[in-house]
Amino acid sequence: MNRFLSTIKTFLITNYRDPGAAFWTTAFPIFLATLLAISVGKIPDKNQLKPISIGYEENTLTSQVLKKLPFIEAKQLVGDDHIQLIEENQLVGYLNKAGEFEIIKDGLAQGVLAQIITQTDQIRSLGANARFVRPEIKWAVPSPKQVNPLILIFINILALFSFYSYFGGIALCSMVQANLSTFGQRLSLSPISKFEMISALSLAASVVNLINNLILILYIQFVLQKPVISNPFASLAILLFANFIGLSFGILVGTIAKVSENAKIMIGVSILMILSTLSGATYPALRIMIRTHAPILEKLNPVAVIFKAYAEANQPGSVAGAPPALFLLAGIGVIVFALSIQILNRRSFKTLGD
Repeated sequence: MNRFLSTIKTFLITNYRDPGAAFWTTAFPIFLATLLAISVGKIPDKNQLKPISIGYEENTLTSQVLKKLPFIEAKQLVGDDHIQLIEENQLVGYLNKAGEFEIIKDGLAQGVLAQIITQTDQIRSLGANARFVRPEIKWAVPSPKQVNPLILIFINILALFSFYSYFGGIALCSMVQANLSTFGQRLSLSPISKFEMISALSLAASVVNLINNLILILYIQFVLQKPVISNPFASLAILLFANFIGLSFGILVGTIAKVSENAKIMIGVSILMILSTLSGATYPALRIMIRTHAPILEKLNPVAVIFKAYAEANQPGSVAGAPPALFLLAGIGVIVFALSIQILNRRSFKTLGD
């Protein structure tokens, strides 16, 4: 057990001592998230939206309806008081004695107000008394599973970097092969089981990437103030799934003979970028298009599966379980991991140059 823990400690120290590895696995995700936060700006809070200010001259049926709406701030004005308020841009609309409604300028608030006035007029024209309209009742209750679209972009980044354990898998393969490292040469001559060593290094690689994922989550959540986590336990479980899957495929690619480590890294970067793009990281409409016309691609895309599972787990009031595709990916990861270890255990070299 001590040897097992010592191997994990050595891998952790080695990873963070390497400036290149530390930058690409820890600093680069934070840098990318910061650039994204600057580009999208501040995400508005629905609780900070200002009420729509209107003025009315006399207490009419229309003014009574408008006063019932929680997002309308109605003020009864006398004489020409409304003229000054209009000039100061403090009123969006004004209801005069004749019941005529004047909407000032154009904008989102004006559009909402116009729709309310139109619907009220339609009800009255049908003979129904507008006084009995009850706008406080939500006849169509929206689903609680609603996440700000901008938050989904940050969740997609988390999904992408949760697979960065792939690079730990490649480094692991280089360490245990005698023709690629002095560590591997020593391992081949030592009584230590290669399976034990690979298991320890696999755990260490997963821990390193999980730590980097948690650093990124905390940075986005508390420094950038983008709420990307509301269910810590489910989020951690999903990240563990993603780390294991990424690690398994990293080890498999690492077993490819006569391909340089840099080439293996580029293979991983290219694949992850393509999968991330298809999951909608750079163009969210692409994810919707794939879901509509080729849903099988979304189910087989590991980044899209992790993104969907993470987003659903962190939606307000969500009680949904993990999607079946997540367990399918985990099963594939187990098979790939077992196959990779079998290849590494059976590999031997006539010379260190093989």
